[in-house]
Amino acid sequence: MQTQTMLAVRQTAFGGPDVLGACQLDAPVPKAGEVSIAVKAAGVSFGETLIRRGRFPAPGGLPWTPGFEVSGEIVDVGPGVQELAVGERVVAMLPGGGGYATLAVAPTWTVARLPDAHGFAEGVALVSNGLSALGLLEHAPLRPGQTVLVTSAAGGVGTLAVQLAAILGAGKVIGLVGSPDKLATVREMAAEAVCYTDGGWTDEVRRLTEGRGVDLVLDAVGGALFGQCFDVLAEGGTMVPYGASCGDFGDIDAQRLQRLAFAGQRVAGFVLTASLLRDPSRVRTGLDRLLSLAAQRSLRPIVGMQVKLAEAARAHALLESRTTRGKLVLVP
Repeated sequence: MQTQTMLAVRQTAFGGPDVLGACQLDAPVPKAGEVSIAVKAAGVSFGETLIRRGRFPAPGGLPWTPGFEVSGEIVDVGPGVQELAVGERVVAMLPGGGGYATLAVAPTWTVARLPDAHGFAEGVALVSNGLSALGLLEHAPLRPGQTVLVTSAAGGVGTLAVQLAAILGAGKVIGLVGSPDKLATVREMAAEAVCYTDGGWTDEVRRLTEGRGVDLVLDAVGGALFGQCFDVLAEGGTMVPYGASCGDFGDIDAQRLQRLAFAGQRVAGFVLTASLLRDPSRVRTGLDRLLSLAAQRSLRPIVGMQVKLAEAARAHALLESRTTRGKLVLVP
């Protein structure tokens, strides 16, 4: 029998976007407990750009096919799989990557059915970004009535975190964005919006909170902004860093740690993969919850741009430019 091939984008070295290149590979065959998915949309994340640049190791080493999330249709099932069937529309997480391809294999515990009302691009926007946003708010945890500050609020995780914070009972949600043209995106989600390229953003946040500060900060930016966020953190507040889109995670000195302790504040870092590995059942339950909220129109995934799979290098460059909104998606 002739081996089936597929189009894939591979990372062959560490470096800039040009280390990503399209090629033909043998299509993966699902093993026991796995399904094969014809990929209709693959998400692009900052985590993948960090792996590409060598900040984190590539799973299994190089060459590697990036892509931790896909949506599409099941075209084959492995031995023993009964809960999913060929032809079903699904979203899935791929623990080892492999999503930058026209076919991908996923373990059934990471797969959830995609309702017919959702497009494939919208569905994939809810996978790692939605699970991250939900996980961040549960990890903190967010309590009803609290004020939440979301940095990079117009991004893939940020747009969902702003909406989920309101759904979960936040008293006020404030979104920070990096450029004035992104303010409207955050305001459309009924959040207060502040531009942090304006040097007076911390004063504006204090004004919006009547001088008290915010109870919870979700920070994806890092660098200097990470330190500035402590200036608006309320007594007893929590800072949850989960990324460094500026390329620098930021520092906390000993004096800052002492001030945190005396103010009853804390830093509670969050990494999605570590959280899910501790309790894999949260993947399916989290995805089902997110898809249900989206079906009810309570949660609206924002797809900012769709780029052809073969142009994945351009997609990485766009994401790293920090000019995109919502989720950046690769399509066949």
